[in-house]
Amino acid sequence: MLDLLVHASSCRVSHCQYPNCRQVKGLFLHGMKCKIRAAGGCDLCKKVHARTCEESECHVPRCRELKETKQMIMRQHGAEVASGSG
Repeated sequence: MLDLLVHASSCRVSHCQYPNCRQVKGLFLHGMKCKIRAAGGCDLCKKVHARTCEESECHVPRCRELKETKQMIMRQHGAEVASGSG
């Protein structure tokens, strides 16, 4: 993941074939231009924020809910991998 962030932050190729480069560049662009931000209710900003937030008492709207959803998905994925179906 770190390699992707480093790559995307310096990549200037418009149709780059590096896996997920265009998506991450899109997130960077959104982050620079978004006027709403996570605290103001931007769904994309809230999702990105929740992926990295480690505060137990975060005041960003829906941060806790998004973190809980992420944890649930990770547990389900772990169970699928453990059972051999994922």
